[in-house]
Amino acid sequence: MIKKHANFNSEFMTGYVDNQPVTFKVITTNSRSICFKIDNKSKEIVLHKGYYCSDDFVSKYITKYLPKYYKSSLDYKNHNVNAICNDYLTIFTNKYPIKKIKSNHKNYYEILNNTIYMHLTNDDNQAKVVKKIYEDLAAPFIIKRTQYWAKKMNSLVKKIIFKNINYAFAYYRYSDNSITFSLRSACCSLDAFDYLIIHELSHYFYHNHKTEFWNKVAEFCPNYKELDKKLKQYQ
Repeated sequence: MIKKHANFNSEFMTGYVDNQPVTFKVITTNSRSICFKIDNKSKEIVLHKGYYCSDDFVSKYITKYLPKYYKSSLDYKNHNVNAICNDYLTIFTNKYPIKKIKSNHKNYYEILNNTIYMHLTNDDNQAKVVKKIYEDLAAPFIIKRTQYWAKKMNSLVKKIIFKNINYAFAYYRYSDNSITFSLRSACCSLDAFDYLIIHELSHYFYHNHKTEFWNKVAEFCPNYKELDKKLKQYQ
């Protein structure tokens, strides 16, 4: 059951996760699409609902996806990017032990004997340092691999972005032909990551997940169903 109500001149809705009410903000857009997003500042889930979406379609979408995004929101609030590097940090096939050192001046990292030493003025700056580590160690490979698949698939990617997001491994944006990768995506295996790239680049051709889209994915990744399950193990 989905409840709809107004609050502070904004539209809110209430769904249920494990029989507990979950209220979230709703932003109506001039489109036919619908998706949950997690606000970067509040870490709360927000429903972006197309103006032309029927109430029945919205209700089914919320029932199906609210539990997943609500859990991601809680995980993001409780752990954020720090959850991926408690005692060690994994970047594809490499596993780096983590050592934290109190710094009085600046936040930075160094790698000695395959161990990452994070110099932090306080723990709140850990996420920024982790993002820098991933950009330095993972980004060159990710960019090269994405460009390889884009050329092979005759797809288009003009920009590759890295963000501390927890609600998706990656997403393709049609407006500027960019792919945004979550830092978590670099924790998965190489074959699962190749599938992730192929999946996102297939959105250049199809802006949904209908049969034609999956046929395009299968053209370059015949075992995509197996790898999709494998990728989800890293969530």
